[in-house]
Amino acid sequence: MTTINYSNMTKEEIIAHLTNVEKQNEQLRQDKGDGRKMSIIRLIDKGYNTIEEIADELDITNRNVSSYLTGIRKELKSNNEWIISSKIGSKTWIAKVKLDELGWSV
Repeated sequence: MTTINYSNMTKEEIIAHLTNVEKQNEQLRQDKGDGRKMSIIRLIDKGYNTIEEIADELDITNRNVSSYLTGIRKELKSNNEWIISSKIGSKTWIAKVKLDELGWSV
């Protein structure tokens, strides 16, 4: 971590520096979210079949996985890919499918 000595900076330099730091922080937050989505997609592609398995692997809650899946569904839909899910017993089973590979169209 770098220590900044603001006492030697003008007001404009301080504002410019803080604006830059905020932009970097926003990019990191965005990258982290994108990284989590990609991690979930990779786990599904690897054969993880339930929300619970993914949550355990990523050390997040089932609810967080479900929330990410909502966003992932919207993104995949444009490629005619779908995440389908079904609650069976205590587990929520999921699968990623391409409808055209099933002979279906939307």
